[in-house]
Formats: sequence, structure tokens, C-alpha cells
Amino acid sequence: LGNLRRHGRCEQHLQSLESLGFAPSFARKDAAPSREDFTKVLTEMTSHPKSLSAGIHGIGGRRKVSHMMACLGWGIFEDDRRFLRRACCVALFQDVRRHCLLVRYRASTNDLQSRRGTLGFQHLGASSGSLGLQEATEKVLRHFCAGDEELLQHLCRCVELMDTDAAADEMAAQRLLHSDGPRALFPRMRFQMRDRTHASRRIVARPFAADPVLSRLLDSYIWSKSSVVHKIQFSPHLSAVFQRFVQEAQRQGPHAGAIRNLQARKHRFESIQKPLGRAILHIEALIATALWLQTNRPSTQDGRDGAAFLSELNEQDLTMLAMVADICDESIAMVRFLDSEQHDVCAVDLELQLWLSRIHWLLSEGLPIQRTGYTAFMIQFLQTARGFLVGQKQKHPRTLGGAGSITAEMLQSCRRRLLAWLHLAVEALRAEFPAHEVLRGFTTFDVSQRAAKHDTEQRQTDAETCVNALADLFDVDAAGLLEEMRDHAPIAQHIAQTLAVSSAQAWGEAVRRTQQRAGTRERHDVANLRPVLVRLTAFDGATTSGVEQAFGKLEAFITPARDHFSDDAKSLHVKLLLDTSDRDASALANLAREEWRRRFAPPRQSAERRLDAGVPRKRNPASWLGETCFLSSDRVFARVTGCGVVDRVAKPKPFSPGLRGSLCPQEAQGVQRRAAGVSGKD
Repeated sequence: LGNLRRHGRCEQHLQSLESLGFAPSFARKDAAPSREDFTKVLTEMTSHPKSLSAGIHGIGGRRKVSHMMACLGWGIFEDDRRFLRRACCVALFQDVRRHCLLVRYRASTNDLQSRRGTLGFQHLGASSGSLGLQEATEKVLRHFCAGDEELLQHLCRCVELMDTDAAADEMAAQRLLHSDGPRALFPRMRFQMRDRTHASRRIVARPFAADPVLSRLLDSYIWSKSSVVHKIQFSPHLSAVFQRFVQEAQRQGPHAGAIRNLQARKHRFESIQKPLGRAILHIEALIATALWLQTNRPSTQDGRDGAAFLSELNEQDLTMLAMVADICDESIAMVRFLDSEQHDVCAVDLELQLWLSRIHWLLSEGLPIQRTGYTAFMIQFLQTARGFLVGQKQKHPRTLGGAGSITAEMLQSCRRRLLAWLHLAVEALRAEFPAHEVLRGFTTFDVSQRAAKHDTEQRQTDAETCVNALADLFDVDAAGLLEEMRDHAPIAQHIAQTLAVSSAQAWGEAVRRTQQRAGTRERHDVANLRPVLVRLTAFDGATTSGVEQAFGKLEAFITPARDHFSDDAKSLHVKLLLDTSDRDASALANLAREEWRRRFAPPRQSAERRLDAGVPRKRNPASWLGETCFLSSDRVFARVTGCGVVDRVAKPKPFSPGLRGSLCPQEAQGVQRRAAGVSGKD
């Protein structure tokens, strides 16, 4: 009786009654999950990425939630395709990690609207080098366009800038994508860039590597495996010992109780600032840890390394390291400014100039560096003498610091060496950020408050040079461009200060305000300004940092246990993790509902137990081609043939299609017939 009631309420029965005229028309249930359900799935997966094996309570199980996530990803891809059909300038940013390519984009339209997002994710497979990157980039674009050749051609025509790191295969792939004859994917690409964030790191790292004294100090105190800092970082036991000494030290640095290690990443030079700064602030705990190693592990390499550290410790090295820590602290602020897709490309030149100005001031006559930061802390630390015993079998006393241990000649010697480092850094800056680089031309569009404070005659002269260069690059009249810039500059400055937006956003909003009415359009011409602003909007925040951050989020979500995910699935997850923060959740839910209606059947609305729950379904033989099917088929064949072995205690159970790992009935009959043929039966 209950089954009849359920059948009487089902949609097909009501439709049949309506067609026969026996029942009034009924409201058809929605063919997709509700907007609220999609919004909840989006919130759950972006704020707290987790496994879908248990589904989401109140929404559905693993299969339904997986389909909803896929629809959200497809919806974002479709939204991006609609935007890129209107785009007139596109910049691409790509990088490779673990033999996988990830490509992001930033695009702008003629009305100065912009968007950034992910184009796709592609495993390089058996290919490698520049040719492999060229093929993978083309696959990413074709997958993104989803068979729309018109969109693919339009997208390839709009790509004008490509940004990668300075690896040889990446740079070669850029050239192939631009000028590989008929296979050139981006024939109109005009600007091939080496990533500016990586370049800012090289500005700091290369001068240190060129100086043998500074290189030796950093290696022996920080990078070397024999250094005490390295041992604390990679030994949980030593980390706990170091933390105890930090808490017991009389001079505790900020948040000393939370300091457990001196972490660094050797492949990222700017990360040296954290272990170096912590080693300076907690030098007393570091010395105590070396003494602990010498005392408690005398016969091991750790004990010998601790004794060597104590014997080589001296005032000049510690003072030099403190000065280097101050230099690195100023440098990391510059690197962090560039290490974001939201950085203002118009303000990069000023940021580099201010960085050099701060370093020049710290190392100027009178050494202001000794009155602040890590250097001042170290000089104060060395004013007090500290004694300890060094050695394993034969110990000898040593004293560190004391009155008069820091002399003016020692400070000047450290200053001269860092001035030589600064000279090399300036040369590296000129090489990594050449004056002819296209992005440096956009400096003249900087309307931030900081730019107004540092407005000098030299900057005004440089601005005129930048305007002429941009006019030549984008085929506009230089005089007309300069006049239109001066016309819109006050409006852009007001917008930048009141709305706290980047320079590119401020200029775009200024042009939209002057062009929204016929009267203002006649008074404010933008014929020369608009083509330049289209490029500025597309090139704003040009860096591959977003790609590297995408890899990090992807690795945090797709753990080794989920490494079987396909490239398509990874692309969908990247879209959900990265491209939803600046989108309207309600609009994304509507797009996902459209994708569900197009790809899947209406979702089941009933919360009651299904009538066929627990009843095995017939399986498609095409799905039984994997490793599990092969092993299951082999085992069933062995069970059916028997091979002359019979268990007399437990009688073999007959074949049941409901057993896990069993075959479907049709295949089981085939196995039995083959077994009969093998045994000679009819």
C-alpha cells in the first residue's frame, strides 16, 4: 500500500493523469538543485576544503556533491568564456611544478573592465622542454575553449603579453608560441617577460653570492647542514631544546615563547630573513643550544659542529650578520610588494627607488643602521661579556663581547663591504628591470598618494619619456595622449584616494565617468588614452605569483591520496579554490544550475528510503575493463573451475551477483561456459 501511495505522488504518474485529463496541472519540480544548495557547497569547499566521501549534510552524498562541484567549476569556466569573447587584450602567466603546467590570465575589454582567472591545468606527460610546454599550453587553451574554434582564434589574437620565470625552457617556449611559423599560437604577442617577482629575489641574492665573505658567513651560520640553525630547523628534539632556552633567556625577543625553530627555504633567498633575524634576536639561546650539543652529544657530528660554532663565533661576524639582517628586512618588503597579483604595476618603479633610498640611508655616513633594528640589538648584546668553555676533550675558555669589543673601525669595515654589495645590487636592478621594459612605461599613470609625495622634476621628465614610449608602442599620438592624460589625471587621483583602488582601476573608472554621458564625452576625448589604458588594465599585477599560490592551494587540497584526479578534475578544483573569491556567489549558483540542467537528470527530492535500496544493479560490461575487473574475473574463473581442490568443511557458496567484487550475471554465465569447456563438459 505504501508503494502505491509513493507511485501516486511521483512525477510520471501525475503527468500521465494530466495528459488523460484526470488531474489538474501540477507544478513541475525544479530540474536542478536549489541556488541555496549550490551556495552552501561552494562555501563548504572554498572555506574548508575536505574529502567528499561523506558528502555534505542536508545536500547529498558523495556523488551528488561531486556533480554539484563540477557544475560550479563548469559554470565559472563558462562565465570566463563569455567575458573573454568581449576581451581585446589578454596577458598570460604560467609556471610548471612537478611536471604539471598551470596557466592563469588577466584580460581587459574595450570599456576597461578586467578579470583574472585560471585557464587550465595540464600534465606534461612524456613530453618535456620547450616543445612540451608549447604543446601543453595549446592543450590548455583548447580545453578551455571547449571546442569553440572561434573563441580559440579570438583568444590567441588577443594575447599580447606572456609572463614566465627565467628558466631556459620557459623562455624558449615563449619564442615558439610567438614565432614558430604556421604553428605560432600567439602571432600578435608583443611582450615576452621574465617574472618580476623572481627578478626582485635575484636582485638581493646575486650580490650576496658574489661576495666571498658574505657568502661564507651566510653558509656557515644559516645554510650549511653543519650550522646550528639548520640543525634546529630539522630536528624536533633540538627545536624543543632551543625553545626552552629562548624562554629561559633574559633577553627575550617578541613572542619568544612561540619560537620553536629557525625555518627557511633555501630555494627562496628572501626567506633567509626569518632564520637570520631570529638567530640575532635569540643569539643567547642559540649559543646555549650549541653548548648543549657540545655537552650532551660529544661523540657525534652534532656535538663537533656545536663546538666548531662556538670556536668560530666572534664580534665582527655577529655585527655583519646583524647588518645583513637589517638589509634583508628592507628587501623582503620590496619582494612582498611584487609577490601578489593585486600589486599596482604603476607603483613598481617608485617602490624600487624607495628601497634603494632606504638602503643608501642605512649605510650612509654616521651609519644610521647601528641605531635601529637588528644591528642596534646586537651591539647592545655585545656590550656585556659572556664566557663559556669550548672543546670536547680539552676545553678552553672563551669570552664573547665586553666593553670596547665593538670598535668604529669594525663598523666601518662592515659598512664598506655592504656598500660594495649595494653597488652590485644596483647593477642587478638595472639588468632585471631595464629602462626599455614596457611595464616601466606605465609609471607615469601612478596616481597614488605616495607618488604625489615623491613628485620631483626628474620624475616629471621621466613621465614625458614614458608617454612617448607608450605612444610608439601602441600607435597613438604622443601629444594627444599627454593632453588626455592631463585632462583625466585629477579625476583618477580623486578616485584613487577616495576609493583606495589601484592606479589602473582609478584610471578606468575616470574614463567611464567621462564617457557615460554625451555632454562629458564631447569635453573629454579618450581616442589616444583608451588603447593605452586597455593594456594597463590587462597588465596590472603582472606576476606568476598567482600561479605558484595556485599550486600551493592545489597541493593542500589534492593530497597524495587523491593524486589519481584527472587534469580536468584538477582544473575544476583550481577554479573553485582561486576564482570564486571575487565573484558573486548567487550568480555562480545560477550558472551551476544551468550546467546541471544541461548535463544531469533532475535530482531526487525524496528523503525516504529507496524501494530498490540494497538491490544490485546491472552493470555495464564496458565499465568492467579495469584492474579490479580483471582480478575479479580471474578469481571467479578459478572458483568455478575448482582446479580439483574442494573444501570439505565449508561448501562453496553459489555465485551471487550481489557479492562485492563479483561479475554481473551475463559475464558469470560466460565464465561458467568457458569453465565447462576447459573441463571437457558440454
